[in-house]
Amino acid sequence: MAMQTEAVPRRVAFACAIFLLFGPVGGRTTWVRGHTTATDAAGFNVVALLSGVVAIAALACALGARPRVVLPVLGAVVAIASFGLTAYVSGVYVWARMQGQVWSFAGWNMSEGMGRKWTLYPAPGPPFFTLAALVGVAATLALAIGWLRQPRGS
Repeated sequence: MAMQTEAVPRRVAFACAIFLLFGPVGGRTTWVRGHTTATDAAGFNVVALLSGVVAIAALACALGARPRVVLPVLGAVVAIASFGLTAYVSGVYVWARMQGQVWSFAGWNMSEGMGRKWTLYPAPGPPFFTLAALVGVAATLALAIGWLRQPRGS
C-alpha cells in the first residue's frame, strides 16, 4: 500500500526535475536599440539545468535506498535544496519583472542602467522554471514526509 501512495509525488518530482533539464531553452533577456543588441547571461538557465541533474540523481538514489529511511530522506533533502535553488534564482527574476525591472545576479537593476531608448524583451522561461521548482519541492517534501511516517519494517 505504501508504494501506491508514493507513486504520484514520485512521478511529479521526477517530472519537475526533468522539466528543469530544459533550462537552456528558457530564453534570455534581450535589449534592442537600433542595430545594437544586449543580452543577459541567463544564469537561471544554467541553474535550472544543473538543479535538474542534481534532483534526478538525488531522487534516484533516494528511491533506490528504499525501504530504509535515513538515506532516502537525505536524498530528498538534497533534491529539495536543488529545487529550492532554482525556485530562488528564477523567482528573483520573476519578482523583478513583476516590479517592472530586470535584476542581474539578484541585485543589480539592469533596467535603470539601460535607459528608456532600449526595447526590452524579457526571458520567457523563469516563470515556468519557478513553478516547476516549487511543485518539485512540494512533491519531494510529500515523499519525505510519507517515508518518515511509515511504520518500521514496511
